[in-house]
Formats: sequence, C-alpha cells, structure tokens
Amino acid sequence: MRPLFSEKQMVSELLSSYYNAQGRPFPWRKKGLHAWPVLIAEVMLHMTIAIKVGPVWSVVLHRYRTPASIARAKENELHHILEPLGLQNQRTSQLKRLGTSLVRKHGGQVPFDEGSLNGLPGLASTLLVHSYGLLENALGLLSTAMS
Repeated sequence: MRPLFSEKQMVSELLSSYYNAQGRPFPWRKKGLHAWPVLIAEVMLHMTIAIKVGPVWSVVLHRYRTPASIARAKENELHHILEPLGLQNQRTSQLKRLGTSLVRKHGGQVPFDEGSLNGLPGLASTLLVHSYGLLENALGLLSTAMS
C-alpha cells in the first residue's frame, strides 16, 4: 500500500507547523514581502544575531530599494550603514555583487527559479522558503535560524 504523504511532504508539514508555532516575527518574514528585502536580510543575518539586523535592514531598504540602487551605491556609505552589524567589509562587497549580478543577469529583478537563485551571491534556498513560500526547499535549512 502506498503512503498518503511522501517523506518530503511530512517533513515540510512538520517544519511549517514548528515555524508557525515557534518562529520569531521579524519584518523580513512578513507574508507577501518581495524577494529583494528578504535577500538583503539574508546577507545581513549571516553570523549576526537577528535582533540586531532589524534597524539596519530598515535603513538599507529605505536607501536602496532596488538591486540597481545598491549596485550603484557608494561603498563607503553602505559600509557605514552596515557597521553596527560587524563584518561590514564582507557585507558591503556581497550586497554590491548581489545588486550588480541581479542587474546584469536578471534585469534588476530577483528571479524565481531555483537554478538562477543558486547562482546569486546570497542564500537562495532561504529566499525560496521565506519569500516564495516553497517549503519543499526547506529540507536543507534545518538550523537555529529557522526558529
């Protein structure tokens, strides 16, 4: 007899239930949020306590609303904004590369398909889960960042 749910579906359902019960309510996790703000958050969240990211994330989004605007950003300005998070050299470089890549390869838009996302300098699988709601991609994301 064939099982009603695949193992992948069961794990996705368990992750979704856990997240709904235990997930912390950060602004980059709002339903319906475009992919660009989520991608910015993922760069900032790397090796940083999430609670520290919120204020800096808001400033970056206000100033750099599109990949094109961050690609054109003055490095010293972006660097200064990112200082409270630490690792500002790496984050500045990654955000500039990310914006430039999105402009050159995708017309300034964050692509939807996994292959294109995985080619970007960022955390594509996380973007698929949080921005596009594709929980089947969550299997590789089991970490404390999910709670």
